[in-house]
Amino acid sequence: MFPTDSEFTTLYSLFIVFLGYLVFMTYKSKRKGYYKINLVIYLLYTALFIVKFTNPDNFKYGSSLVMLLIPGFVVGIHIGVLLLVWLVRLAVKGELW
Repeated sequence: MFPTDSEFTTLYSLFIVFLGYLVFMTYKSKRKGYYKINLVIYLLYTALFIVKFTNPDNFKYGSSLVMLLIPGFVVGIHIGVLLLVWLVRLAVKGELW
């Protein structure tokens, strides 16, 4: 049971766009190993959420909001960590200011 509300469609779009970014950077970046590790982490928690989404009991009694927010937070934290690493790398190189 995959929910198809507009909110969940937005979440699925976020997952697809982030997957596209990680795959693109895995092939085009100089730091391929870094993006491969991030891609593996992404695929692991995406597989976990797919298992969670296919169980209809996870959407009973108003818990669909939780099923919407937790994956969004996880992807948001992952993107935030990538941005933080990028900013630290720029600061260490002296290119931030």
